[in-house]
Amino acid sequence: MSVPNFADIAKASNDLLNKDFYHLSAATLEVKSNTPNNVAFKVTGKTSHEKATAGAQNHPEKRSRRKEQPAFIVAAVGFTAPAYTAAITATDNLSIFAASYYHKVNSQVEAGAKATWNSKTGNNVGLEVASKYRIDPVSFAKVKVNDRGVAALAYNVLLRPGVTLGLGASFDTQKLDQATHKLGASFTFEG
Repeated sequence: MSVPNFADIAKASNDLLNKDFYHLSAATLEVKSNTPNNVAFKVTGKTSHEKATAGAQNHPEKRSRRKEQPAFIVAAVGFTAPAYTAAITATDNLSIFAASYYHKVNSQVEAGAKATWNSKTGNNVGLEVASKYRIDPVSFAKVKVNDRGVAALAYNVLLRPGVTLGLGASFDTQKLDQATHKLGASFTFEG
């Protein structure tokens, strides 16, 4: 077995906890395609209207050999079995530690959890749990909740081959009477 890419070590748990909750930004875009000589590429981007944040990411990433990179800034160890994965990661110059677990319960249900601790801030351990339910072959729903009482819901449906619609909502269960809730939508185009 070859050594996996760092981002793939806790991928199943991170995808369940983070993907498809479209309320997290005002707009998201994800484009996946293959070149004529079968090289796969993926471009993702997000934007937000609060404090005018924007970002983009292109995979695979090419680094300049002339730039000096820190020798060791991230580390991870993980275990993968057919129905579950577990991983421990250290990121941000080995100051943020996370333990994650993903379990494929059956063909329709997935569950995952993640605990994160930042050694620089010394704050409490952050916890989040999530679950995914496949409604039918072209749609699914997800739910997650974190230790701060924020609950999120997501719905994803394949509208036609290559076009997916995602809807999401987030609710702060400790501030139900305040305007802290978020709604969002996303389109994903695959070529």
